[in-house]
Amino acid sequence: MNVYVTKQMTLTAAVEDNYNNLTAENRHAWFGDIKAKYKLGRCDLELQLNNLFDQRHYTRVTHSGLDIYTNTSQLRPRNIIATVRFKLL
Repeated sequence: MNVYVTKQMTLTAAVEDNYNNLTAENRHAWFGDIKAKYKLGRCDLELQLNNLFDQRHYTRVTHSGLDIYTNTSQLRPRNIIATVRFKLL
């Protein structure tokens, strides 16, 4: 979802639920990100919060014929990223 607060400022939010019915616990893996972007002349300022729900593990399930494969990954913890971009031309 994008919200255009002003002509210079944009707020973006994204949320996703991944459901896994093979495990008895932690069936839902919630992911979310929030970003604020501000344009100031020839400079873009951006502040981003990743892994909003601090999900530490993600299990992916794939089916191939009669076989079921699972792959569990460890994820980065919640983090904040600040970015400054300059337009040179």
